[in-house]
Amino acid sequence: MSTQAALPTPSRDLPRPPGRVLPGLTLGLAAAQVGAIVWQFSFSGGGADLSQRGDDPPVVPALYTFAIWGPIYVSSLAYAVYGLLPGQRGRELHRRVGPYAAAAFGASTLWALAAGFPPPWVTWGTVAMIFAMFGSLLVALLRASRLARTRADHLLTVSPLALYAGYVTLATVANTAASLKASGVNTPLGLGVTPWAVLMLAAAGGLASFVARRTGGPLAYGAAAIWGLIGVAVQNAVVEPNPPVGVAAGLAALAVAGTTWWARRRTRGGAFTS
Repeated sequence: MSTQAALPTPSRDLPRPPGRVLPGLTLGLAAAQVGAIVWQFSFSGGGADLSQRGDDPPVVPALYTFAIWGPIYVSSLAYAVYGLLPGQRGRELHRRVGPYAAAAFGASTLWALAAGFPPPWVTWGTVAMIFAMFGSLLVALLRASRLARTRADHLLTVSPLALYAGYVTLATVANTAASLKASGVNTPLGLGVTPWAVLMLAAAGGLASFVARRTGGPLAYGAAAIWGLIGVAVQNAVVEPNPPVGVAAGLAALAVAGTTWWARRRTRGGAFTS
């Protein structure tokens, strides 16, 4: 996949640890998020995790879609190990992407820990953490898409970050909606439950399409976003029927698929795809 020279890069980086510290820190945080989610499911006394709720708002996808966290965590570890390999530590790719990837993994760890406690006192903490995850992953993916040079770079840096960012794009919407409902806000902006869900799905589809376009359409990003949106469509077609929301989720998935195809076609002249 070729990259777009015009992609914006923030002029200021997060503070970077010394070159030998950052790769190890990234690997430690990639492992910590796995440990935190294991703790949440195994030892927490009932928490705010979305997959555990029986009164989900319509934008929360069907339970099966949460299986994507397995590949996300495995690919995060693969990305972190790649940065530790000989010849990788000093590369600009890892120096400029690494701090944001590490920040995302750290926020993910805190999210999993917070979600393991009963609401409502941690509810908005999970929202803050998931938005921190999304922002960090977005910057990391934008930079990785621009700086990746080899097939290994695309497979072990761009794809893991794209997979993670793709699903978290929808998770920010689902987590926010669930937190609003847990706080007693069922009809924000004076809208009914269904119009509000449709509006949020339109925003999620638009945001995912924008990211796909700006990053050249990584397959992993589009696939993860579409996976989540189809999960919303299934939830509203089969589990808790709500046809307008199901249709909105399906249209959002089609928009992401179309944008991904268009972005990849634009960049097809590049040497690599991801």
